[in-house]
Amino acid sequence: MAICGCGAQTTRIHSVMAVGDRLIPEGERKEICPNCCPEFFAEAFAAPSDRKVWDEAAAMPELYHLKPDGSLELNDSPKGDLMAKMGHDADLEAAIAWKRANRRTTPMTEDEIKARDAEMRPVIQALIKDTEEQVKGDRDYTENLIENMLRQERAKELVQ
Repeated sequence: MAICGCGAQTTRIHSVMAVGDRLIPEGERKEICPNCCPEFFAEAFAAPSDRKVWDEAAAMPELYHLKPDGSLELNDSPKGDLMAKMGHDADLEAAIAWKRANRRTTPMTEDEIKARDAEMRPVIQALIKDTEEQVKGDRDYTENLIENMLRQERAKELVQ
């Protein structure tokens, strides 16, 4: 605990070092506490000795407004800042709302399954064919590489 200039014991003291733009000389500075100058201590504060956590609405009431039902809501300006920090995207929200409104809630019918199958089968077959051609090309390259290495070894044996 600290003792203020007014004589009160408190956990919070401010040292007043300036009045307006004018710095107060060293010997004339004074200390104030919530007892003698409560207007300087009006903001919410959680001292370590308080052992109390202040919710944001109590700590910064200027960021909130009271709704008609009595609940608090974040003002638009900090809400916009928060959404910007979170990467809030209005287009994304519109897309999500559209998806929720048009979401399929029933399983696909047999006709829909056949239509999707007919649509995707050529794509999948092309991917399989491309993969097979790639594997064949890799195999041919490896066989050719091995043949060249064997020829070089035979040539070295003949030279020696």
